[in-house]
Amino acid sequence: MRPQPMDGRSIYRFGPYLLDVRARLLSVDGIAVPLGPRVVETLTALVRKRGEVVSKTELLDEVWPEGFVEEANVAQNVYVLRKALRAAWDVDAIQTLPRRGYRFVAPVTVAIDAHPMENPAPQKPAFAPAVKVGVRPRMAWLAVAFLSMMLLVAFQKSLQPHAALMPSAASRLSPTDQRYYALGRYYWNQRTQAGVLRSIAYFKHVVRFDPHNPLGFSGLADAYSIMADYGYGRSSMSYRTIARRAAREAVSLDDRCAEAHASLGFVRENIDGDIPAAAAEYTHAIALNPNYATAHQWYGTLLLLRGRSEPGRRELENAVRLDPTSPAINTWLASAEYFGRDYVRSVEFAKQALELDPARRDALVVLGLAYEQEHRHAAALGAFERLARLGEPDEALALVAYTHARSGRTLIGRRELEQLLKRKEVAPQEVAVVLIALGRREAALDWLRRSNLKATQAKTWLALDPRLDPVRHDARFRRWMKLQSS
Repeated sequence: MRPQPMDGRSIYRFGPYLLDVRARLLSVDGIAVPLGPRVVETLTALVRKRGEVVSKTELLDEVWPEGFVEEANVAQNVYVLRKALRAAWDVDAIQTLPRRGYRFVAPVTVAIDAHPMENPAPQKPAFAPAVKVGVRPRMAWLAVAFLSMMLLVAFQKSLQPHAALMPSAASRLSPTDQRYYALGRYYWNQRTQAGVLRSIAYFKHVVRFDPHNPLGFSGLADAYSIMADYGYGRSSMSYRTIARRAAREAVSLDDRCAEAHASLGFVRENIDGDIPAAAAEYTHAIALNPNYATAHQWYGTLLLLRGRSEPGRRELENAVRLDPTSPAINTWLASAEYFGRDYVRSVEFAKQALELDPARRDALVVLGLAYEQEHRHAAALGAFERLARLGEPDEALALVAYTHARSGRTLIGRRELEQLLKRKEVAPQEVAVVLIALGRREAALDWLRRSNLKATQAKTWLALDPRLDPVRHDARFRRWMKLQSS
């Protein structure tokens, strides 16, 4: 497939989506979809050759001309595209042809196409602006450029029947800033240190070029909140300060911006520890924009971590429906389903998270635990072995020991428990669950009594985790949980 120029102005419409090739931006109802640049380029290649089969080799040559990637990258990009398009469009737009490639099969309208044709036939312009004699050529060129820009804006508006529902902050961003904001959200969604740092650079760009728009500050608040919450870097205190200031600035710039209130809610919950205030901000954000997935996610996790499993699960379901391409949201819904004992759905959403991000460690944990509860011991061990290869050997050892003990391989489980106990830092609750699987409940309860859980998330896992069901009704366990909650 001959590479197409990327500097022309091509805008394609399919379903509710607009694809701006020059800006590398996919949007729906005027709102940028947070996709990585390679994903958008994959979509562009398919849309340009719509109706034709595009092989994986052709996609590799066009999207990764520098090489050094595998065909799996293409498959992952197509998976992400399908999830993103299905979020607002009940159409299977991309067809897979085994051993041949992919084909974009949905109807496409070329809104604007400034690319030269292969052999263009001479045509008389549909209209030509009149230029008075004596007008300098540069002024005439500027007039044409201005008229073209106005026609582009008018055409885009005509394609947005729901423009009145667009969040004002997003609609005020320029196409370039929308792209930078979308890229920031894409990398922020990865939740890795490298990804969050990249997102900060993009959000800073938005703030620099549009300092009166709340979205750049909202993005910075979320990014620095994650840096502090995940313990990235060495400046957790300064990260918290920056996040708090950025969230407050976002709200002050636009009190009706859902993203700003959700950011402030996350600060209230995870930095200030003010749970009622956080819940109020999340619900207010959802009321302002019911389609903002992150607000549903954070409100859902808040409810889940406070023992309100069912309403928390419903909010997380809403979040996945609105943003099916977020690994973090899929992982949290997988956790909620695991706590709710629906292991089939837990596996489903954990696998979706890993399709989106194969290195998602917490998704591997939930996947393995759900497999284990389904008595699919070999699959569980496979997930935990992948976790160890990603750099979490201690956590993986505890999970593997539990799996072996529960599957009847008690001798192996005991040996692995001995190895676990030799580690410098071992969480008492991890030892306890292995002892429960080995049938040693007295020893398990003794190890639990050594725990002093301060993190709300750790308390929730123990309060809801199916692995503790054998001791859940023991009076001593209930007394210990009550002490942890006090």
